[in-house]
Amino acid sequence: MSHLSTVSEVLKKWEEKGFSSQLTTKDGKIYCLNTKQYFPVEQVKLVKSYRFEGQTNPSDSSELFLIECDSQTKGSLLMAYGAKTDIDAQVIKALK
Repeated sequence: MSHLSTVSEVLKKWEEKGFSSQLTTKDGKIYCLNTKQYFPVEQVKLVKSYRFEGQTNPSDSSELFLIECDSQTKGSLLMAYGAKTDIDAQVIKALK
């Protein structure tokens, strides 16, 4: 397998495998933006994660999570590192 170096390359690869939903965290749960469904962390499985380092600024780093939910929903959640993020770190910690 070739080395995937960008978020868009990784997303494209996983979207071809059915991980097409956009996920985020909301109210202490995983939230699917496509279906408007909430999933407690007990109902989701972390399939894979990728970390991306900022090329010029370390605070530009991010991590991409590929997640599968009990309802057959599969998608990705992108978390930027830094002071300003909308992602609930406690939910992410529970996934790992």
